[in-house]
Amino acid sequence: MPIILPLGRSVYAYLRGYGDESPALSIGCSNCEGLAMHKHGHYWRSAVTGHRVFRVPIYRWRCPGCRGTVSVLPDFLAPYARVVSVVREGVVRRYVRGWPVAKIAARACGVAVS
Repeated sequence: MPIILPLGRSVYAYLRGYGDESPALSIGCSNCEGLAMHKHGHYWRSAVTGHRVFRVPIYRWRCPGCRGTVSVLPDFLAPYARVVSVVREGVVRRYVRGWPVAKIAARACGVAVS
């Protein structure tokens, strides 16, 4: 189960703060009435901006009682999504304004379109 927290305004800020070590968080288990969870490693996710693909660590915590785990996602990533939220929101905003789909795709990927 993911927990989404504001851990940086951008991919760059997140990597500067948490690229090498997990955030100092106190997380209580939702299954064990708030039993304190322990740090439990990390896994890697791709975070795609309009110009670059970043390799981002996603940190995990584990409950010593029920052995359940949670992952803490930075708020610029949605669960199971690779493209950062600001890019996805920009795509939707342009689509609603009536932009052609080809132009939206090119803009989201940072490609010039004539």
